Amino acid sequence: MTVSSRALAMEALVQLAKSQAPLDTIVGQLTRSSEPSRLERQLLNVILLTTLRRRREIDAVISHFSSRPLAKLEPKILAGLRVGTCQLLCLDKIPPSAAVNETVKGLGRQPKWLKGFVNGVLRAISRKRQQALKLMAECQWPASSNHPDWLAYLLAREYGQETAVAICRQNQEQPSLALRLNPNLTSREAYSALLTEADISWRAGQSPLALILPDFQGRVTSLPGFSQGLFHVMDDGAQLIPALFGPLTAGPFLDGCAGLGGKTIMVDQLLPSEAILTAVEPHSGRFSLLQENLQRCHCRPVTSHKMSLADFASGYNGPPFQAILLDAPCSGLGVMGRHPDIRWNRRPADLPRCQQQQLALLATAAPLLAPGGTIVYATCSLARLENEGVVEKFLEKQDDFTLLSGPALPQLPRLDEHGFLRLLPAPANDGFFAARLQKK
Repeated sequence: MTVSSRALAMEALVQLAKSQAPLDTIVGQLTRSSEPSRLERQLLNVILLTTLRRRREIDAVISHFSSRPLAKLEPKILAGLRVGTCQLLCLDKIPPSAAVNETVKGLGRQPKWLKGFVNGVLRAISRKRQQALKLMAECQWPASSNHPDWLAYLLAREYGQETAVAICRQNQEQPSLALRLNPNLTSREAYSALLTEADISWRAGQSPLALILPDFQGRVTSLPGFSQGLFHVMDDGAQLIPALFGPLTAGPFLDGCAGLGGKTIMVDQLLPSEAILTAVEPHSGRFSLLQENLQRCHCRPVTSHKMSLADFASGYNGPPFQAILLDAPCSGLGVMGRHPDIRWNRRPADLPRCQQQQLALLATAAPLLAPGGTIVYATCSLARLENEGVVEKFLEKQDDFTLLSGPALPQLPRLDEHGFLRLLPAPANDGFFAARLQKK
């Protein structure tokens, strides 16, 4: 049974508030059962992402026009008001009548008076659109950040007010798609010619094999050379992280948190041909995609383990690793532009909880590393608790490790005075942090 994009958007917002599951997971479950058309799916994504990116401005408008406080509205009614207001004020191509009527219809089986309430509020906003837009524009910090108060204040405290405002503003935008080219199969010149032939605009990224597709909105699988493994999707800034190892030797290498394999593929392309590469990923879904991506990109035979790093370490009896990459699970505060649901899913207590998990991963990886070897610790978080805070606590307990804080590598001009790589959200990259830890 086909369900409208507005109805799906409302249900997704309700489930997001209730379960705090990732938005991608919720949308995937809803669309599998409802089978929306391609256009309905596109509209669903636009409505959801825009509503989440501008939620506090939207709520300011609803609060002004609603006779009932937002806190007392039932979840489905509040979701309907947010979805309708988003269409009326943020999506110019949708006729106001369609925005109101289809949203009210998408509420489904609700009491007549509740549907009438939603219809009345949305029609009032539509009639007084300029006043509503002015209310959005007049939002003051932290409401103007469109982030929860605690998160806006955290960013201001750690980066200063001006930078915090810039980060939050950037998080309102959809980051561009970035590709990492396979140097064994193509070059920037050769692949960019394929994009130009397909009438797809591109520009060079920060690393020599990065290409940015600023206007691309289609499926990645439709890009030329996808099935041949000419590229894999990888954030422009994240492509700099493996360079922190410097020249990689033929000794064994471990990717301790492989995920979908983006950085595993990069490391495979940087390692000498005789090197042995091992990857660990405990999540079944991510592990399956890891295998697919490694095969598609024609990587060397990678020894992959579907288990936690702790389980792998407890049974490992091979030679120590010369280098280990720990792209640690984190709060994801650096990727809130790409995944705006993160800002509403996270709580202050999540940060110390993440720190404990990250310290446990480092403590598990340390004995696996050969003397003189390097661990690159990385996160996609902006919180210092998960970044410098983890490094400092690890070094306090591990006196056989030191932080490599020498001069910036030629390919990494952004290392700060401590040797940290820190990228703030920008049009072509998410926020990232990385540090080099060497075993004495």
